[in-house]
Amino acid sequence: MTTKIYTPASKDEHLFFAKWLGVRIPDFNPNNVNCVVCYRNDKIACVFGYSNPHYNRVECAFAAADPRWATRANILTMLSPAFQNPNSGGVTAMIYRSNKKSRKFVEFAGFKHEGTMRSVTKDGRSMLIYGLTRKEYEELIVRFKGKETLDVFRQTFGLLANG
Repeated sequence: MTTKIYTPASKDEHLFFAKWLGVRIPDFNPNNVNCVVCYRNDKIACVFGYSNPHYNRVECAFAAADPRWATRANILTMLSPAFQNPNSGGVTAMIYRSNKKSRKFVEFAGFKHEGTMRSVTKDGRSMLIYGLTRKEYEELIVRFKGKETLDVFRQTFGLLANG
């Protein structure tokens, strides 16, 4: 079983994978979404999309065709482009309250529950807001991938050594 993380090279490729997300996530808008793709045995296993930088955070979405891709190392690798901007303080995920699998996934990935938006959808469903700060992300890198990987991450994106 081979797993490969891929970052699309063009806007058209990003749009293709964002539309793949949109098929799997109700109310997802694929416009202006950047993606990272995890292939498992040459098939799409997961797509991570991020967009809408607001305040110092970006919104994100995950959808998986094969849940076996989801190691902490793969998740951390897929999240890294969302933190490439030194002003990016974190990532936000909004999940339907009723979607227990997604809630469990983001909690496994290190996200923290930050709040609830009640009756926010057209049909009156509530959404939970989860967040992962840059500091928490970097602590997870050190914990699961090592300090050397954090140094490489910071060098790759031209970030200062102290964050």
